[in-house]
Amino acid sequence: MNERLKNALSGELKEYRSIPFWSWNNSLDEKELVKQIGEMKTAGIGGFIMHARTGLKDEYLGEKWFSCIKACLDKAREIGMDAWVYDENGWPSGFTGGKLLENEDFRARFLEYSVGEFDKTAFAVFIADDKKGFRRVENYVDGVNEYHNIYLRVSPANTDILNPAVTDAFIKETHEKYYARFKEYFGKELIGFFTDEPQYYRYKTPYSSVAETEFRLSGENIKDGLIWLFMHDERGYAFREKYYKTLNKLYVENFYKKLYEWCGAHNCKLTGHSVEESSLFAQMWGGAAV
Repeated sequence: MNERLKNALSGELKEYRSIPFWSWNNSLDEKELVKQIGEMKTAGIGGFIMHARTGLKDEYLGEKWFSCIKACLDKAREIGMDAWVYDENGWPSGFTGGKLLENEDFRARFLEYSVGEFDKTAFAVFIADDKKGFRRVENYVDGVNEYHNIYLRVSPANTDILNPAVTDAFIKETHEKYYARFKEYFGKELIGFFTDEPQYYRYKTPYSSVAETEFRLSGENIKDGLIWLFMHDERGYAFREKYYKTLNKLYVENFYKKLYEWCGAHNCKLTGHSVEESSLFAQMWGGAAV
């Protein structure tokens, strides 16, 4: 029998063992953390993902946090276990425990729609047009009393990860801080980072100024087609397809690709999962693809 298979069946290869989320959801104590790692080893677990969760009483990414991370990495080195870092305090990943939300320019945007009187505060306003279906207007038109108003809203809780500046700030405030302290562990005991449910904006119609720029580069004004995100008929199919294809491109290139390339350049791995992968309909809420 192949020796590698024999070793796997005998349980000697740790890469075949489970690596669970390990919730840090109270006051942190180095001795208790090290004790639990030993218990995981005894139970046959191959590694752990250090995961800030609701209930954490110590400062996320504070000095005590990093002191506890080091104690766990040292224990992993001592007994031969794999350590992973969950890259956020909560989810979706990309807001550094709330720090990046302090910059309103970094916050995610979404759209809301209503029909009624002309609203000068709306982001885009449309009226019915027999030839085009809908025509965007910027000024009040006499004789028309039904307008389709689209409003641009700002999220209080999500960052715009389609914006490369947001991802760069996230990496600087998270990954770079780990690397500055634990470079010697990268690619050894510290295997990599787990990123969790990054998304542009769920449950509302997403929007990003970066997508607006992408449309402009192709000679289009994104505002001219926004009505078709709310009026779901064949006339707007081409716009909707381009809109969500653009969001997906930005999602992949400006978030995942940046994290992937950073990890590759720093001798560690990237894992995790997106959001709402269970159906095509749900995928459109967060990333426009699996």
